[in-house]
Amino acid sequence: MLDIPREVTRPTPEEAIARPFASAMRHAAAVKEERVADRLIAAASTSPEVEAWISRQLMAGEKPSQIIETMLQGGHHV
Repeated sequence: MLDIPREVTRPTPEEAIARPFASAMRHAAAVKEERVADRLIAAASTSPEVEAWISRQLMAGEKPSQIIETMLQGGHHV
């Protein structure tokens, strides 16, 4: 049987606190990305012109969150 020292298998108190926090932050980021994607998909489904405009913005390298922000400010030109 393999004998592993206890200190190798147990995280430090700082690590034990940081792990759930890091996991929660990754989850929050994933949820935010999903919401932005859902919003872009919903906006694109409103008309072919809006869909084409969103596609052009994505192809130009604009971030999805920036596209949403531009749309909310009424700055999209279709």
